Amino acid sequence: MRSPRRSSMAALGLGLLGLLGLAAGTSVTVTSGQQECFVLSLAKGQAAYGNFEVLQEQLSNKRLKKMKVFILGPEQKTMYLNEGRSDGSFAFTAEDEGDYTLCIENGNKKKAGSVEVGFAYRKSAEIKSTTDLAATVMEILQGLQDLSDHQSYMREREELHRDISESTNYRVLVWTLVEAIVLGIMTIWQIMYIRKFFEVKRVV
Repeated sequence: MRSPRRSSMAALGLGLLGLLGLAAGTSVTVTSGQQECFVLSLAKGQAAYGNFEVLQEQLSNKRLKKMKVFILGPEQKTMYLNEGRSDGSFAFTAEDEGDYTLCIENGNKKKAGSVEVGFAYRKSAEIKSTTDLAATVMEILQGLQDLSDHQSYMREREELHRDISESTNYRVLVWTLVEAIVLGIMTIWQIMYIRKFFEVKRVV
């Protein structure tokens, strides 16, 4: 027979899983000089948290310095700000009821190109009082979700890298064929020129 303590802990764990409101990671393309924003409606006392990660590999520090991830509250108060970093995480509790806006800004000049960013955010149910055990379990579950998001970002980064590699290989192949054709034409022209030269010389 299962002990009451184990049953209560299992129920607590399942309850916290429901409170976390887990969401799958996704990605967005932010064009140069633009920003993409997402709205999260929260009640007063609700917790919101998430993370983000730039999917492009070897993004220069100069481009990263122009990137900004921030969250604004209903009164346009800054709840979170991250500048010049390729990844990060955030967590805050809503001070007022209303819409909280998460924005990803690519402040680079137009010639710098777009940036692909993977991100995830979620909210919990309103909790007026929590025990130390509940807070610990919630922190562990949040860490597991962050790990899951990171794995999702890695898969998207691999897909992006594969697409770039395939595009590069195709361009190399095309240029190789063009060079081979040009070289063949030049070789034929040289042979014809030399043959014509000797024919003229023989006539003379």
